[in-house]
Amino acid sequence: NLPPLPVIDPVPELETVIAEQTRRFARWAFLWPSERDELAGFGGIWGRMPLYGTLALLFVLSSAGLPALNGFVGEFVILQGAFQSTVIQYPQWWTAFAACGMILSAVYLLTFYQKIFLGESRSAANDKLVDLNWREVAAVVPLLGVIFYIGLYSLPFFNAMSASVVNLLSATGVVMR
Repeated sequence: NLPPLPVIDPVPELETVIAEQTRRFARWAFLWPSERDELAGFGGIWGRMPLYGTLALLFVLSSAGLPALNGFVGEFVILQGAFQSTVIQYPQWWTAFAACGMILSAVYLLTFYQKIFLGESRSAANDKLVDLNWREVAAVVPLLGVIFYIGLYSLPFFNAMSASVVNLLSATGVVMR
């Protein structure tokens, strides 16, 4: 008798892709113009790059799970699924543990944002940074659209995956509450 297979939720998978692309964009936008390979010298970037700071804040809040953004949908579904699990023992405790991890992640993300974008500039190299141009904004806006679309109207994603999730759960014998 095989153990049940994990349910793969496309919404968190898509969030992982969005988060990875955001990190790559952030690394490119920060490190390429300044020709350095660490973030320790940054600070006060908002003053030099307000448009980039605004877009980065939206991505950080999405990753932190702010309601109306895609991260909230994924985190809520994960916590709800863990809380209602019939597969693990003490699902409420595991859910509380996972929620603490999500809170610590949000604290980390907001601290990261504060140290990079707010406060005084800590390096003369920051003076060489320029804000985003229209092509860079055009590349990021569709991603922001997806973030808001998933956060505000995630039903199409859940409808698309519901049949496969039901088949997977019935094949593994997992009972849904």
